[in-house]
Amino acid sequence: MKKQILIGYDGFSWCSLESGSNMFTYQKPLTDPFGVPKLAYYANQSVFKPVWAGSGNVDVVYGPGDRIAPVLFNLGQPRTVDLTIELKNDKGKRIDRKVFKNIQVDGGRTVLKLDGFRFKTVPDGCYFIMYTVKE
Repeated sequence: MKKQILIGYDGFSWCSLESGSNMFTYQKPLTDPFGVPKLAYYANQSVFKPVWAGSGNVDVVYGPGDRIAPVLFNLGQPRTVDLTIELKNDKGKRIDRKVFKNIQVDGGRTVLKLDGFRFKTVPDGCYFIMYTVKE
């Protein structure tokens, strides 16, 4: 969905997960036959918030030489926000962070691309990137 928004779609879920209501069709609901939310339900919930951040790169795995290309998605009124991007290890400990202060975000349905960066060199391992937006 993030990629769709980046190229100008309003958003759309296609075959969110296998099985459930309407099995064998491409009209897959966001919940199973018992009303339990599927993974796509939570993806939709996160991308249709008024303002949220992520990477402009739709890859889900980064290598040591890759750059983080942050973007802010806005829906609604213009706003001023702070963005904190943290690199955390598998225990939740912060390894590094980058802070963008007083970012002016245009109103409407907008995507604001910020300057890319790299986190400091870290040992091989599995890490998580956390984006926090505060108004």
